[in-house]
Amino acid sequence: VALSFVFAYLTQKKLWRRAVIVVMAVPIALFTNTSRIAGLALAGRGFGAKFALTVFHDWSGYFTFAFGLLCLFGIGWLLGKIPGKNKGTKAQRHKGTEAETPHKKNENPCSLNSKAVGGAGNSSPILVIIGYAPTSEESVQGKPFLGERGELLTKILSSIKIARNNVYLTYCIKCPLQEKEHFSSMTRNCRTILFQELGLLNPEIICTLGRKATKFILQTETPFEDIRGKVIPFTTNNKAIKVIPTFSPDHLLQHPKDKNLTWLDIQLIRSEYDKA
Repeated sequence: VALSFVFAYLTQKKLWRRAVIVVMAVPIALFTNTSRIAGLALAGRGFGAKFALTVFHDWSGYFTFAFGLLCLFGIGWLLGKIPGKNKGTKAQRHKGTEAETPHKKNENPCSLNSKAVGGAGNSSPILVIIGYAPTSEESVQGKPFLGERGELLTKILSSIKIARNNVYLTYCIKCPLQEKEHFSSMTRNCRTILFQELGLLNPEIICTLGRKATKFILQTETPFEDIRGKVIPFTTNNKAIKVIPTFSPDHLLQHPKDKNLTWLDIQLIRSEYDKA
């Protein structure tokens, strides 16, 4: 039974799966020990007490341990076959595939003259990273997080061993902030599009980059400093999602001293990512 605690902790991420393994270890332990005692009695009757208490006792202990461990692996394998609540297997959610965003059929969802920037990355992600708005360069190419901000974001993800194509990257506002007179309607349109995206992607975690993106998602007046680096419960499309705000790459490029705080934030993201 003690072995099952260690085995469950090392091989399973979800608490209920660990509990199943520990509970199943009890009948396995009863069966193996009962069989060992019965075998010991039979060995004593057939080959003598000395053989039973030395050779059989020692080798049956190794066999009992191996059999119990094999049973635990079998239970772990069966648990791995049970589909989770997320769409796609975990392996699929780690595999980078291009997602089709809701506005791909509409070239100009924000009612601006510039080109909308769609999301990019894993179509079934555990983690979605959301910035506030694209640059003009990104609008021309139609891709998020290019240039210096993109390079820094890639490095940040690499530091916690998450490849960029294993997450989904998108923006709150889909067009560059150039035409202020359209800002109100643009915000409404883009908010609708963003939450359609999240409904299709079904992530476990959202990382919001910066003060504006965090306020756009959470619709809160709480100061950014008070919620940065914390897990904020959030519900959209009837699904509970963990939101973790941190600094934007643009902010870090201008204020490198905040990289130390960002490192703490992304370690929290990695921890939650492993639990998903």
